[in-house]
Amino acid sequence: MPNNKSRFKTAYFLLFAILFCPVYSTGVSAVTITLPGAEQFSPEDAAKAYRLVGIPVIPSNPDTFQTIAPFFGNVYDSGLWRLFKLNNALPPDLLDYVEISQAGIDQIQYGKGWWIISQKQTELVIDGAATVQQVAIPVNSGWQIVACPYETITVNWGNVVFDFTNNGAISPDLALLKWDGSGDYIQTFSMAPNESYFAFISGTAGNLVIKPSYGAMSNVTSAYETFASNIPPPPTAPGAQVNLVSPNGDGPLKSGRSTFIQWKAIGISPQGFSGGVNIGLSIDGGQTYTDIATSVQNTGIYRWRIPRWAKSDQCLLRVSSVLYPELNDLSNNIFTIQ
Repeated sequence: MPNNKSRFKTAYFLLFAILFCPVYSTGVSAVTITLPGAEQFSPEDAAKAYRLVGIPVIPSNPDTFQTIAPFFGNVYDSGLWRLFKLNNALPPDLLDYVEISQAGIDQIQYGKGWWIISQKQTELVIDGAATVQQVAIPVNSGWQIVACPYETITVNWGNVVFDFTNNGAISPDLALLKWDGSGDYIQTFSMAPNESYFAFISGTAGNLVIKPSYGAMSNVTSAYETFASNIPPPPTAPGAQVNLVSPNGDGPLKSGRSTFIQWKAIGISPQGFSGGVNIGLSIDGGQTYTDIATSVQNTGIYRWRIPRWAKSDQCLLRVSSVLYPELNDLSNNIFTIQ
């Protein structure tokens, strides 16, 4: 039989292991993701309700649609909620989204992220298996959506980038973007639970490795305030848009006088990239446009002195994103400049 001394030693080592040794295990947890609801915004600002989310637990049925749909009556209605994943099958310069509108399209994985929007404020309470193990996230070159894979650990992105495991063929950049509640991408240097982000991968396809130890703080980001010049702008958010507010074809304008051109834009000015809007004028009903201002800061307003050469009864204005030219808006109606 063991004596008292050996029993004491055994108890001591057990206590030490419990208090000081990390336990990398998987347990069943519930996470709560709050969606703000598009109804709190004006119609032209409704896209601000989109969120980039991650789900750091894996339900017993990992089908993404079947996990999310019960919170919306098990019916997919794009007027009430929408769900998207990144289409990784496309080349980096053609990235787009796949709408997850039924079962069988997608499955939940640690480190995976989605775009989601709800018309009404909604709480998603999702039960599943959490992990504190090392996670390998499949990525391609270019911009990729990645999520914090942990339920309670905030991951320092600098530790991910500079770990030798990743700083090889994959080569993630310090370019990490989150979707801001005001409707654009902002730079961040950490990954929080329940959230996903756009990360730029400079190398080839492979696995982005994230370890629980990456949660330790590391002062490696203070010098990185802008993106490298060779990094293209990130993919647009599903609700990104430009809307011309005025003049919008609602009355004649006087040449030689000044007026204000106003617009609203969502998702066209990612932090760290130089871009705004270009403003064009057509005097032939939209057949051709002449730039009247380029790379205008995206403040939503521009003071325009109307040129005397622009007299016409076939005028249209166009406001377009510098980074995403496909996002543009024209005057609702043809108008006259006298």
